[in-house]
Amino acid sequence: MQTNFIIPDPSHLKLEKMTSDGENILIFSQSVSQSMPCPLCMQPSNRVHSRYCRMLSDLPWAGISAYLYLGVRRFFCDIGPCSRRIFTERLAQVAAPYSRQTNRLAQVIRSLAYEAGGKGGAKLAINLGIRISHDTLIRQVYRAPKPEYETPKALGVDDFAFKKGQNYGTILVDLERHVVIDLLEDRTAETLAQWLIEHPGIEIISRDRAGAYASGAKKGASDAVQVADRWHLLKNLGDTLERLLNRHHAYLGIATESAIDEAVAKEQQKLQEKNQQEQKPPDATQNIASQVNLAQNQEGCEQENSKQKISENSDRPKTKAQKEQQVRRERRMAQYNEVIKLHEQGMKIRAIARKLKIGRETVTKLIAAGQFPEQAPRQKRGSKIDPFKPYLSQRWEEGCDNAFALWQEIKAKGFAGSDTTVRRFIAKWREDPCISSQGQPLRKKLASEFSLPSPRKGVWLLIGKEEDLKLEDRTIRDKLYELCPEIFAAAWMAYEFGEIVRNRRVDLFEEWMETASQICTELKNFVIGLRQNIDAVKAALTLKWSNGQTEGQVNRLKMIKRRMYGRASFDLLRKMVVNKA
Repeated sequence: MQTNFIIPDPSHLKLEKMTSDGENILIFSQSVSQSMPCPLCMQPSNRVHSRYCRMLSDLPWAGISAYLYLGVRRFFCDIGPCSRRIFTERLAQVAAPYSRQTNRLAQVIRSLAYEAGGKGGAKLAINLGIRISHDTLIRQVYRAPKPEYETPKALGVDDFAFKKGQNYGTILVDLERHVVIDLLEDRTAETLAQWLIEHPGIEIISRDRAGAYASGAKKGASDAVQVADRWHLLKNLGDTLERLLNRHHAYLGIATESAIDEAVAKEQQKLQEKNQQEQKPPDATQNIASQVNLAQNQEGCEQENSKQKISENSDRPKTKAQKEQQVRRERRMAQYNEVIKLHEQGMKIRAIARKLKIGRETVTKLIAAGQFPEQAPRQKRGSKIDPFKPYLSQRWEEGCDNAFALWQEIKAKGFAGSDTTVRRFIAKWREDPCISSQGQPLRKKLASEFSLPSPRKGVWLLIGKEEDLKLEDRTIRDKLYELCPEIFAAAWMAYEFGEIVRNRRVDLFEEWMETASQICTELKNFVIGLRQNIDAVKAALTLKWSNGQTEGQVNRLKMIKRRMYGRASFDLLRKMVVNKA
């Protein structure tokens, strides 16, 4: 039997027995070493002073808690200069001195704390069979030694929020190994400079365009090459375009309305063409032979169609109302046939009426009809709303589509019906926007598709990829370009800047700055900021380094901070982030 799954260190421990007290698994073992070194002088000793039992919590078995009862010894130290006379047997592979847990259980507990936090890790531990509190989990994190990292060649620097908008710290990332090497309590230039002085040898510092980091990097590592993050360069340009659109915000509304008007005009033109095609007269150049054949076959076609209709009607199941209507028709036809039969026999109208028990006027009408009179279709009755239809149509054209408001208006004019009548009447206008004469409902429908963009969304209209924009957004963008040439020129310069950054065309950068500074005030200020940080910007266009890995580590830090349920003190957060890196 392999005992390494039962006891932590089979090379130094011997399994004696295993038992259970009903709730826990108890494992009894003792040390097999003949001698043990003194922890002070490190000289081995084999003279035993006494023995005692040490109880340690061990890994659970299938959710059942396990305890290791370890028989250990005390030894005499016979070395004269050593101040220790009696020492306890150390089993470093099993458990740390004074610990109540085995090393392998402590490692699992520490992993739970790193991955799930204090309270979350405690809940998970209980489900696994480990009896532990969330405070103990946090203490395990505090006790973990800080890992030693070599001074990185390429350092990523970025800030993170302890409390957004108020307190910020700094995260330092080794860009080559992709690990967090330290956290700083603030984001000032002095703190960063001091850390860089204490860790010499850094050659590359990738950062955003914050002035504090630029100054701190220059003070603490003057020989290091500073690299501006390319994503932040594009982000700063987007902020510049947003300020431009804020200044020209009126054009956004005008461009949207113009795009809606154009869409309405196109839709109305399509509807007119469709109506003209439906009402188009037959072709006058149709040859005479086909007309003659059509006239000759018309009667046969009508007969065939009537047969087909009868067949379809016979195959289709009739409703209860249709069946009752058919019974009434058969009764009336039988009455008609009886009247005609008696009339042909020479019976007078009065006698026919008396015999069939119907009115004389009915007999007279049936005789005069000449054939069985089919019942005329019921004509639609007039509605109380009919006199107010022109007014409702006018108000709908003006943009009022609230049924209750329209009902109140016509009620003041004498309408005696309910608001439900009005709702039913205008429902067809909502379902078919083209039913209105002036097309106002159609405009309402299209206006919902052409939403007015905010200045921030307008930036994506200017710099977004053509295939990523909807047709409505492209229409608004084109109208915006027509209304404001300054916006068009700025958008074109933004496109060129993006191409320079993505393709690392540092040779075109100076020319771009000269041209952009003449477009608008916002781009001019953006260029001034670039010139103040020109070395880092050009390094971003020539070197491979960027702050993408640092941004990812910031996201991981945020997840860890939120997972700790408010216990994100700086020391604990540093342990959680750096040790788990």
